[in-house]
Order: sequence, then C-alpha cells, then structure tokens
Amino acid sequence: ELQYFTNISIVNDYAFRKTTNLTIGILPPSVTDIYVGAFQNSGIQALNPRLPYHPVDYTKGASNVTASNVSRYAFAGSNLTSVTFGSNTTTVGASAFEGCLYIRNVYGEDSGWISVQNNTFKNCSMLKSIYLPSTVTMLLSNVVDGCSALEAIYCYATTPPSVTTSTFAHMASNVTLYVPYESLSVYKNSNWRNYFSNILPIDAPQTYAC
Repeated sequence: ELQYFTNISIVNDYAFRKTTNLTIGILPPSVTDIYVGAFQNSGIQALNPRLPYHPVDYTKGASNVTASNVSRYAFAGSNLTSVTFGSNTTTVGASAFEGCLYIRNVYGEDSGWISVQNNTFKNCSMLKSIYLPSTVTMLLSNVVDGCSALEAIYCYATTPPSVTTSTFAHMASNVTLYVPYESLSVYKNSNWRNYFSNILPIDAPQTYAC
C-alpha cells in the first residue's frame, strides 16, 4: 500500500513483478506513470479498488487505473479481475494486460485512451466486454487474440478507428460490436464490417406510441 507516499509519480520498471502475494494495490493520486512490467506476473487482483473489495467483484470500479501512462507489460500475467481507466489515462502500451486470465471487463469509455496497441488483451481468456472511448483512433494487431469468452466491444468513437488486418485475429466468433447510434451506418460501411456480423447501436433513440 503506497497511498501515503504522496510524492510518488512513477511506479518504475518491474517494481512489483512476480510479487505473487500482492493482491491489492493502493497508489496515491500523484502517480502518473506505471512503467514497463510494473505488476507483471504479480498476484494483484485490484488496483485502487472500491473498499471493501471482494475478489470476485468484476463490476465497474473493482479496479481503477488513474495514471495517464500505462506502459507495455504493466499488468501482463497478473490476477486482475476488471479494469476501469480514469479520465487521465491516454496511453496503454503493448501487451499491457496480455495473459490476464481472470479479467472479465475493461471499462475505458470515460478515459482519453488514444490507441489500442499490439496484443493489449491477448490471451485474456475470460474477458467478456471492452468499452473504448470516443478518443480512440486506432487498434493495432492481435488486440483480442485468444479472448475466447469475448461477447461485446463497445466503441464510442463516432469515426471508426483504423484497424489492421490482424487487429481481431483469432477473436471469438459472434462478438457484437456496439457503436454510437448516429455512426451505425458509417461502421457498417467501413472495414469493421469484415470482422463483426452484428453491429448494433449503443443507445437508440426512444420512440413512444400515442
């Protein structure tokens, strides 16, 4: 628990790597950067959680990442169960959550996340849903490779982010893509349609019968 070390701004490279007994991390608000492999292969289940934290809490707020920069392999192979990115988060590095076998949900719709790097969620075999913010402009390769339980991706960007031919490689079949209602036709006419047979609006306008 580092919450009282108020001058800390960085969790350095491999700071808590392989600390298998570490289950909950509480960082001070001053932390802006979580560097390479900081919690890689650790036992951490929750970062800055709502307390009291329960180990099977997969809901929004179970883990809160407020750092602006989450470097590559930062949490790879850890025991995180869910992740919520704060509004300050703009950078999430390659393989940042690769091999997190227990992660169920990733909430980033309220963040300033710009690009989804290579292998970000590769082999997260229990991951069910990903929420991407309106600021995302690109998704690189093998983002959800091996995510066999994935059911839905929510993308709040009104303009379809650029993707590569391998962005959704080995993605689970029948994953539903949810997009802004006003951009539904744009996504259906973009190359995203090559990877999703179901593209639905996040929030359709309400209609009422007189």
